[in-house]
Amino acid sequence: MRRLKKNEIEKWDIGKLNKKEVKEEFIREVTDIQNTHLEEVEDIHEMWNKAKKGINEEAGKIIGKEERPQRNSWFDEECQILLEDKKRFYNKMINRNAKQDEEECKDKRREAHEIFRQKKKEYLLNQHFRKWLIITMK
Repeated sequence: MRRLKKNEIEKWDIGKLNKKEVKEEFIREVTDIQNTHLEEVEDIHEMWNKAKKGINEEAGKIIGKEERPQRNSWFDEECQILLEDKKRFYNKMINRNAKQDEEECKDKRREAHEIFRQKKKEYLLNQHFRKWLIITMK
């Protein structure tokens, strides 16, 4: 049986799973899924997908999802638009394979990279300045 990847596990609030009552309820529900839904399935891939879907649904009900903070707070709407634009030019270059498209793609990539670097630098400087202010205020 395939082991769950770390990123598949981390999206659930694992801290709740350490509680005895929650763990027992989760095990009981998953066992019920195994007994009822998988008996009528013959294809192993379909069986795996049904089991995975059932486990994820029960985990969502019982354990709940863990709220994660946004990692890149400097990545705003402007960055998202640039990224989508860059992807559009890349797909255009791949599909048509013209020299002009290749140059446009390179220009968009440079522009996006430059703006991403600038925004990240500004964000890190602000964070550093805030820490400096807190230290000097003490």
